[in-house]
Amino acid sequence: MSKNAASMEAVVRLMKKPSNIRNMSVIAHVDHGKSTLTDTLVVKAGSLSAEKSGSRFTDTRQDEQERGITIKSTAISMQFKLKNLSFNTFMKEKTDENHFLINLIDSPGHVDFSSEVTAALRVTDGALVVVDCIEGICVQTETVLRQAIIEKIKPVLCLNKIDRALLELREAPAEFAKSLRNTVESFNATMSKFLMDEDKSSNIRQLNPADLEVSFCSGLQGWGFTLRQFAEFFAEKFSMQDKPEMIDAFQKCLWKIDRYCTSADPFDPDCKVLKKKKNAPDCDPALHPFVVFVLTPIYAVRDLCFAGKKQEIREYMKRFNVTFGTKELDEITSEKALFKHVMRKWLPAADCLLEQIVINLPSPNESQVYRAESLYEGPKDDEYCNAIKATAREDDSPVIMYVSKMIPQGSGRFIAFGRVFSGVIRAGMPLYVQGPDYEPGKGKELKAKVVTKVLLMMGRTVEEVNSCPAGNIVGILGVDSEIQKTATLSSGKGSFNIKTMKFTVSPVVRYSIFPKNTSDLPKLKEGLTKLAQVDTLCQVQYMKSGEIVIAGAGEMHVEICINDLEKDHAKVPIVRGEPQVSYFESISSQVTSIAMSKSANKHNKVYMVIEPLAEDVVTAIKDGELIANDPKVRVEMFKNKFGSADDWVKRVLCYCPDDVGPNVIVDSSKGVQNLHEVKEFLKMGLDAAVKEGPVIGEPLQGLRLDLMDLTLHADAIHRGAGQLIPTMSRLAVGLVLSATPILYEPIFLAEISLQDSMIDAAMQVVKGRRGEIMDAIYNNHKSVLKAYIPVQRSFNLNKELMESTGGGASINLVLSHYSIVPGSLDKEGTPMFEIVKQIRAKRGLGELKDPAEYFCKE
Repeated sequence: MSKNAASMEAVVRLMKKPSNIRNMSVIAHVDHGKSTLTDTLVVKAGSLSAEKSGSRFTDTRQDEQERGITIKSTAISMQFKLKNLSFNTFMKEKTDENHFLINLIDSPGHVDFSSEVTAALRVTDGALVVVDCIEGICVQTETVLRQAIIEKIKPVLCLNKIDRALLELREAPAEFAKSLRNTVESFNATMSKFLMDEDKSSNIRQLNPADLEVSFCSGLQGWGFTLRQFAEFFAEKFSMQDKPEMIDAFQKCLWKIDRYCTSADPFDPDCKVLKKKKNAPDCDPALHPFVVFVLTPIYAVRDLCFAGKKQEIREYMKRFNVTFGTKELDEITSEKALFKHVMRKWLPAADCLLEQIVINLPSPNESQVYRAESLYEGPKDDEYCNAIKATAREDDSPVIMYVSKMIPQGSGRFIAFGRVFSGVIRAGMPLYVQGPDYEPGKGKELKAKVVTKVLLMMGRTVEEVNSCPAGNIVGILGVDSEIQKTATLSSGKGSFNIKTMKFTVSPVVRYSIFPKNTSDLPKLKEGLTKLAQVDTLCQVQYMKSGEIVIAGAGEMHVEICINDLEKDHAKVPIVRGEPQVSYFESISSQVTSIAMSKSANKHNKVYMVIEPLAEDVVTAIKDGELIANDPKVRVEMFKNKFGSADDWVKRVLCYCPDDVGPNVIVDSSKGVQNLHEVKEFLKMGLDAAVKEGPVIGEPLQGLRLDLMDLTLHADAIHRGAGQLIPTMSRLAVGLVLSATPILYEPIFLAEISLQDSMIDAAMQVVKGRRGEIMDAIYNNHKSVLKAYIPVQRSFNLNKELMESTGGGASINLVLSHYSIVPGSLDKEGTPMFEIVKQIRAKRGLGELKDPAEYFCKE
């Protein structure tokens, strides 16, 4: 049997043992070394040679290798054996063997591809958060950590690029220890911002290196450690190698700052660890146990390597039971290569990462107990939810699988990638495909599709297996024709959905596109359908003008989407327009004078006034927190959210558009007959008006339209949809134009890393783009400038920054919020006026009409 066949056999065997499975994502800020660190685990699993470690095995696309960033999440299943000492001493969950299956997903670090992170987190249970120990906590670190906590994913932390601090910055051990401690504390402070009471059930808490929840690594050089390695190394010195509980106690002691060593030499036979006496001065940082027992030996190895003292290295490393072949070190001529070789042999990164993952991250058995109720939309005690909680995997267990993304397979077909939460999926099995809006018993007919193949994702390849039981990550073929982006798959018609994912980014950057050759338009449209299927965030719009618009999270996201269209999905040359921005239209004042509009037959009249909804109400409606058809339930929702509910809340007729807001019609009329018959027509009329607002054709939000009166023809045939829908639309448009229209624009939070001397130049660039400086953080390694910048003024920002700072600045942009565009439609030269003028001209909308043109007189 080949090595690969034996490995696959072991993987398939472990798939049936949920207590020995760890489903995990690797998440990080861009360029913090996530994919390179992942390579060390892939090498240990035997899927990559040691010589190719650092080649970013999980970056499977050509553009990922060229750009040096991850664009699409990549999954790989690997089996490992944990050392007996770790297995026996630290395991929190009972297992029947020390072999483990790690289903790992390497996800993007660039903010433009955050939807890939969300898709990865949904199907995993734990996350390894990688942080550059020099850069520290960055904007995308916060974003991915917030996503993990929302999904009840337990994180562990890896402080990466330790080698840079040792070889480039050359900080003293005590100074470096302080820097590491500050980063851990900053990470925990960031976690605290996102942790809420509801997360207590998931056991997510602040991380402690003393509990093996933090590792310290050099992914590029392939070495790393947790405190456990050094606790075991020095166990013999303290005669406690056969006392696991003592090793555990010493391990915890290593991170304490109220302990100090009596010698700076860890091998001094008289060196003891003492506790600082009450009211005594603080301990000398150079004598903290972490500095003496952990950093001092590493610094000693560094100094010996860079002094070229190979014989001394051999002697020193014998203290840690590390030996080298006769000529093993002699053939290494570079000091840096020598240090890398010694450290990798002494402290292989894969060993410490594997233990950190297996010991601290939950198995499916553990995680599905506390995740089930937050994932499942149905009753918390129905058979499907109970099966998810139990990770049920018997032959008759109900099947529940969540498909978080679609992966192109070639020939226009797709692999449905996701997590089996209950049951066993087999080739040949029929499954019902439930779209995001499906609800049992609501009349929508389910279509059953037959699973043709069950696949394990192995990085750059796939392996076919006969079946996949609950608790595993898997890909399946045969169901893609019924899935648009995501879906829940079930074996019975009574199952509710797994909740739809919530993304932390929005498609705010848009480009109009068209085929270079007009005859290729059908191919382009077909390709856009495929693109929308595989990219969970990408939006495609066909405008009334005939314009095709593609929207994504940022410039790079849209650029990748268009490239994929040209090369894979449509396979035709494409021309793109200038970048655009997604706006919202709204109003800033109320209209108290009742306005009226008549139907075309002059027999129906609608009377209304308008005012803006409060921003917090709009946000809550958009989040689904205030939507209910029952007035009593709705009032209770408002009271729970805001402490009280105004009288209008119980009189909401409908939410628009599409019954989910964030606009409402309120019934303020008295004694109107047949209102219930035409309510739907009024809603449809407002739906049409708010989907494309009157100012620039963007969606409207935050409108409260009060129906003051309604005159209807006595004969139902004369008060139908054809009469009332356009009447309602006209009236709504006129009221919006009368209520001081405003625009909301998306705002990026920009995090600019640069040297102190470049800050003034960077500030000038930011201010020249309507930016607002929020903070400037100065330190020895780098400075960070934080600013808010309108997305509309962010295009080619990186290029301008590079030019103004001589190439010494890097920038990351993450969507922060929407803000009102300054100025007004009446003030020429203001941003509001110029943006509206430019967009209306581009879209051929002509001059804005007088609001009076939309109203009728009695």
